Amino acid sequence: MEIFDAAGVTNCSGTPKRCTPIGRLLTGFGAQRVSATAGLVFVSAARTQETPGPRVLVFDLAGVNGCTGTPSACQPLKSLPLPDSFGFPYGISVANGIVAVAGDGGAVHVFALPQ
Repeated sequence: MEIFDAAGVTNCSGTPKRCTPIGRLLTGFGAQRVSATAGLVFVSAARTQETPGPRVLVFDLAGVNGCTGTPSACQPLKSLPLPDSFGFPYGISVANGIVAVAGDGGAVHVFALPQ
């Protein structure tokens, strides 16, 4: 999953403006939805290269912890597994210290915000 400068300045030029990524989140396969809060980025994924089941991957929003290189390539700080019966993970909501993930079968799984 590629990361771009929201202000359209870093790695951007021309008219119309064209931008190249400032970094990448190494999410594996089937990355679907993204949500961010409290310095963290949450990505729902169907599976990763290391694990076959659905999960929520947690990354450093600043692109520092778990990240190397230029442009940065970021590994997840945490990988929060979802039940195998959960189905394909879709929407993520983060509020009041809670991370909620909706699955394709109508299930919702809730985590406390990782420390």
